[in-house]
Amino acid sequence: MKISYLPGHLTRITMTRFSSLSIAVAIFALPGHADPAPPESRPQPELAAKPKSFTVFDNMGRRGKPDTRVIGMKPCLVIYIDGGAKSFQLPDEKAYKEMVHNFAGRKASISVKGDMGHEPNPEDKGPGVGPIVLDCEGPTLSGSREVVEKHFKMFMDLVKWTHEAAPGRPVGYYGHGLFPEAVGGPYMAEAKKLAGAVDAFFPSMYSFDTDGAKWEKHLKGLVSKANELAPGKPVYAYMWDHFHAGGSRRGEVPAKYLCEQLQRAKACGADGAVFWSGAGQWGDKNPEWWDGVAKFIAQSPASAVVAPVK
Repeated sequence: MKISYLPGHLTRITMTRFSSLSIAVAIFALPGHADPAPPESRPQPELAAKPKSFTVFDNMGRRGKPDTRVIGMKPCLVIYIDGGAKSFQLPDEKAYKEMVHNFAGRKASISVKGDMGHEPNPEDKGPGVGPIVLDCEGPTLSGSREVVEKHFKMFMDLVKWTHEAAPGRPVGYYGHGLFPEAVGGPYMAEAKKLAGAVDAFFPSMYSFDTDGAKWEKHLKGLVSKANELAPGKPVYAYMWDHFHAGGSRRGEVPAKYLCEQLQRAKACGADGAVFWSGAGQWGDKNPEWWDGVAKFIAQSPASAVVAPVK
């Protein structure tokens, strides 16, 4: 055995038993130092966070619109239920389900008033893909308990019927906030039940001006509220490339600002956006936002379509 002392109190002990074999053992002998920490207790390198998915849906109804799937948009169907009527009554269940089943493959929109009882065109038939958004803005969710409870039941029934008519399609409500209308304070228990019944939230985030910070703050609050009510359920911001009539601006939303809104929506935790428009004409060329939105989508991994509530 040969013992030699190396700098730093490192002692080398070499044991020779056979001329062809030597075993070297290094022993750290630093006074007052504990054994090295076990691997599981040592600081681990930080892993890069997986990018959050963000899906952009097409709910635009303009005639002559090109296939937006070429830039990565996903189809989305809106069903106009009541036309904003305050004295709304549920449609006949059987007729409603037949309408949804027959028209579920349509890409943009159908309406209870205009499509129920009509035979769809052949290209409209089929199961379809993507979310189904119910637009039912008339019934209030504040005020008389008798009235509000009736409205909540109607909303719950519509979700159930839509799920049954179009199995596999996620269903939610276009909302002024997370719900079709603002919910009164005494009815949060009912609101939580409705939040549990839908598969996603689709709050209106139309532009009234170009104050991006204010827009983002509002959406961030809705995302936070959705996470409280129904953790894990996605939030998709409804957007339009025109200013809302209730604001001070008119005409088209600047393309740069529209793309900025997508970035802000992604940054504040939303899961995606829905581009909406009414009927009207697409025009001879694509809108100014087309290339910017295509670039944004290319840089944002899209999520798989959320599975509906069982």
